[in-house]
Amino acid sequence: MRFEALNDRCSDFANTTAEAVQIVHAAFPQKIGLVLDFFHMYVMGESLSEAEKALPYLEHVHISTCGEHLQRGYPQEPEREWITLILSWLKQHGYRRTVSIEGDAFHLEEAQRSLCLLRQLDRETGR
Repeated sequence: MRFEALNDRCSDFANTTAEAVQIVHAAFPQKIGLVLDFFHMYVMGESLSEAEKALPYLEHVHISTCGEHLQRGYPQEPEREWITLILSWLKQHGYRRTVSIEGDAFHLEEAQRSLCLLRQLDRETGR
Protein backbone atom coordinates (compact mmCIF):
# COMPACT_ATOMS: atom_id res chain seq x y z
CA MET A 1 0.00 0.00 0.00
CA ARG A 2 1.22 3.51 -0.77
CA PHE A 3 0.31 6.92 0.62
CA GLU A 4 0.70 10.30 -1.07
CA ALA A 5 0.47 13.89 0.15
CA LEU A 6 -1.94 16.00 -1.93
CA ASN A 7 -1.80 19.79 -2.11
CA ASP A 8 -4.30 21.85 -0.13
CA ARG A 9 -6.31 22.78 -3.22
CA CYS A 10 -7.53 19.21 -3.63
CA SER A 11 -7.41 17.80 -0.10
CA ASP A 12 -7.47 18.94 3.51
CA PHE A 13 -5.52 15.95 4.81
CA ALA A 14 -1.76 15.30 4.55
CA ASN A 15 -0.93 18.27 2.35
CA THR A 16 2.83 18.24 2.84
CA THR A 17 5.55 15.65 2.62
CA ALA A 18 6.22 16.03 6.35
CA GLU A 19 2.56 15.32 7.16
CA ALA A 20 2.54 12.25 4.91
CA VAL A 21 5.74 10.97 6.54
CA GLN A 22 4.21 11.42 10.00
CA ILE A 23 1.15 9.42 8.99
CA VAL A 24 3.13 6.59 7.41
CA HIS A 25 5.53 6.45 10.35
CA ALA A 26 2.69 6.40 12.90
CA ALA A 27 0.67 3.79 11.00
CA PHE A 28 2.51 0.79 9.61
CA PRO A 29 5.86 1.89 8.17
CA GLN A 30 6.70 -1.71 7.25
CA LYS A 31 3.50 -2.05 5.22
CA ILE A 32 2.84 1.46 3.85
CA GLY A 33 5.21 3.16 1.43
CA LEU A 34 5.23 6.76 0.32
CA VAL A 35 4.63 8.28 -3.10
CA LEU A 36 6.49 11.54 -3.59
CA ASP A 37 4.65 13.73 -6.07
CA PHE A 38 6.71 16.70 -7.21
CA PHE A 39 3.59 18.44 -8.59
CA HIS A 40 1.98 18.57 -5.14
CA MET A 41 5.28 19.55 -3.56
CA TYR A 42 5.62 22.43 -6.04
CA VAL A 43 2.09 23.67 -5.34
CA MET A 44 2.79 23.57 -1.60
CA GLY A 45 6.12 25.39 -2.02
CA GLU A 46 8.20 22.48 -0.77
CA SER A 47 11.88 22.09 -1.59
CA LEU A 48 13.96 19.00 -2.28
CA SER A 49 15.43 19.25 1.21
CA GLU A 50 11.93 18.75 2.61
CA ALA A 51 11.58 15.63 0.47
CA GLU A 52 14.51 14.03 2.28
CA LYS A 53 12.14 13.19 5.14
CA ALA A 54 10.36 10.80 2.78
CA LEU A 55 13.44 8.80 1.77
CA PRO A 56 13.12 5.98 4.35
CA TYR A 57 9.56 5.28 3.11
CA LEU A 58 9.86 6.23 -0.57
CA GLU A 59 8.48 3.65 -3.01
CA HIS A 60 7.32 5.67 -6.03
CA VAL A 61 7.77 9.12 -7.60
CA HIS A 62 5.41 11.21 -9.75
CA ILE A 63 6.71 13.94 -12.06
CA SER A 64 4.62 16.46 -13.97
CA THR A 65 4.54 20.14 -14.76
CA CYS A 66 2.45 22.72 -12.96
CA GLY A 67 0.79 24.99 -15.47
CA GLU A 68 -1.79 27.72 -15.47
CA HIS A 69 -4.69 27.05 -13.07
CA LEU A 70 -2.65 24.19 -11.53
CA GLN A 71 -3.00 22.00 -14.59
CA ARG A 72 -0.74 18.96 -14.57
CA GLY A 73 1.18 18.50 -17.77
CA TYR A 74 3.73 16.21 -19.33
CA PRO A 75 7.25 17.58 -18.85
CA GLN A 76 8.80 18.77 -22.09
CA GLU A 77 12.12 20.28 -23.17
CA PRO A 78 11.57 23.59 -21.26
CA GLU A 79 11.45 21.55 -18.02
CA ARG A 80 14.72 19.72 -18.77
CA GLU A 81 16.68 21.49 -16.01
CA TRP A 82 13.98 20.85 -13.40
CA ILE A 83 13.65 17.15 -14.30
CA THR A 84 17.44 16.75 -14.31
CA LEU A 85 17.54 18.28 -10.83
CA ILE A 86 14.92 15.80 -9.56
CA LEU A 87 16.54 12.76 -11.18
CA SER A 88 19.99 13.80 -9.92
CA TRP A 89 18.58 14.25 -6.42
CA LEU A 90 16.98 10.79 -6.58
CA LYS A 91 20.29 9.28 -7.72
CA GLN A 92 22.23 11.12 -5.01
CA HIS A 93 19.95 9.55 -2.42
CA GLY A 94 20.10 6.04 -3.89
CA TYR A 95 16.53 5.90 -5.19
CA ARG A 96 16.28 3.21 -7.90
CA ARG A 97 12.55 2.48 -7.86
CA THR A 98 9.81 3.61 -10.21
CA VAL A 99 9.12 7.08 -11.59
CA SER A 100 5.95 7.95 -13.49
CA ILE A 101 4.72 10.94 -15.45
CA GLU A 102 1.27 12.32 -14.67
CA GLY A 103 -0.82 14.68 -16.74
CA ASP A 104 -4.38 15.93 -16.32
CA ALA A 105 -5.44 14.88 -19.80
CA PHE A 106 -3.96 12.22 -22.04
CA HIS A 107 -2.28 13.59 -25.15
CA LEU A 108 -0.40 10.77 -26.84
CA GLU A 109 2.25 12.87 -28.61
CA GLU A 110 3.00 14.95 -25.50
CA ALA A 111 3.19 11.82 -23.37
CA GLN A 112 5.55 10.15 -25.85
CA ARG A 113 7.86 13.20 -25.99
CA SER A 114 7.82 13.41 -22.22
CA LEU A 115 8.68 9.74 -21.82
CA CYS A 116 11.56 10.05 -24.31
CA LEU A 117 12.89 13.09 -22.45
CA LEU A 118 12.58 11.38 -19.07
CA ARG A 119 14.39 8.27 -20.33
CA GLN A 120 17.16 10.39 -21.87
CA LEU A 121 17.65 12.39 -18.67
CA ASP A 122 17.52 9.21 -16.61
CA ARG A 123 20.43 7.85 -18.68
CA GLU A 124 22.34 11.15 -18.55
CA THR A 125 22.06 11.40 -14.77
CA GLY A 126 23.00 7.74 -14.38
CA ARG A 127 19.97 7.10 -12.22
